[in-house]
Amino acid sequence: MSYPEYPDPHYPQPQYPQPQYPQPQPPNRGPQIIAVIAAIVALAAVVAVIVLFVNSGGDDEAAAPESSGPVVTEYVQAPPSPGSDTDTGVKQPPAPSTTPSSSTAQQPIPPIDGATSHGFVGGPTCDDTADPLVFIGYTQRSEVIVCQVGRQTGRYYYKGKADGNSSHVDFPTRSGNTFTATNGSTSYIVSPQSLVITENGRVLATEPMLEAWVG
Repeated sequence: MSYPEYPDPHYPQPQYPQPQYPQPQPPNRGPQIIAVIAAIVALAAVVAVIVLFVNSGGDDEAAAPESSGPVVTEYVQAPPSPGSDTDTGVKQPPAPSTTPSSSTAQQPIPPIDGATSHGFVGGPTCDDTADPLVFIGYTQRSEVIVCQVGRQTGRYYYKGKADGNSSHVDFPTRSGNTFTATNGSTSYIVSPQSLVITENGRVLATEPMLEAWVG
């Protein structure tokens, strides 16, 4: 009869040397920590760049005016001096212009007896005060003038008076100091020397000028 073999508690069991195993080393987490720190630093740098960009963009928008809007320039008026009309709120009337307009400009008076700056006193005168007088003269019988039409150089009209009768001829021609006004078949040729009246080329009258002036 055989019995199973069990260690006998009464007999010490032989001791065998146990093999030695190295202690487990803790895992090396240094690279992971370094990676986490680097990620945090990179994230902080990105956030800082975004904040700077947003701030700089806001300043530019605040400083730069909108190009589509109107540009308004304000002018500061100097304070009124004490005692002036503007100081009391009363508006002053505009100062009159010292430069005469073309319609009221005073023309020179020709050195002719009975003449004005636009013709004769009681005789023929220019149609408008803005029409300069370019010729004036009189004979024993007639008073004649030639006026320019405003500022239209080369455009004239002739006016004469004799024995209570008046004549008006538009657009006479000028050759030097001589003006020829033609009305149908009748022509009036005036110069500082004479007034010649013709009809159909035939001389009706020649009147020597007593006084004449050409402008």
